[in-house]
Amino acid sequence: MLDLSIVISLGALVPELAVLVGGPILLVVWRRQLPGRAVAFAVAGCVLMLLSTVFTVVWGLLFPTIVTQYDVSYRTIGVAASALAGVTKICGAIAVGLLIAAIASCRRNRPAPSDLPADGAYGQPSGTASFPVPSGSTGASGEAR
Repeated sequence: MLDLSIVISLGALVPELAVLVGGPILLVVWRRQLPGRAVAFAVAGCVLMLLSTVFTVVWGLLFPTIVTQYDVSYRTIGVAASALAGVTKICGAIAVGLLIAAIASCRRNRPAPSDLPADGAYGQPSGTASFPVPSGSTGASGEAR
């Protein structure tokens, strides 16, 4: 039978696991609206964070069994727990980095203000319309152009 503290700990992870499972699913479904590189980075970040979380849960469930079943010193347990915590922290940092890379790769390629011509937007002389005016149309005063 599971201890109440374990049940509460697992219950607290349900929202995190739901986001980490649902996030990549939504990203794959919406991949046509997002740049391909952004989807790849975001899915990789979510999957890495999910694996790190699952690994932490499995370690938490096995830890009491390891302590009670095997003749292991406290020092050995402490070193193993610290090493595993370090690995999961590094995986979490890499996952966050991948998510940030996904956001950064969504940037659209827009010309910088210094790339615009001085006379107007994209080569149009100042004061002219950026769309063609049909011939035979009348101006605001009703005169033919």
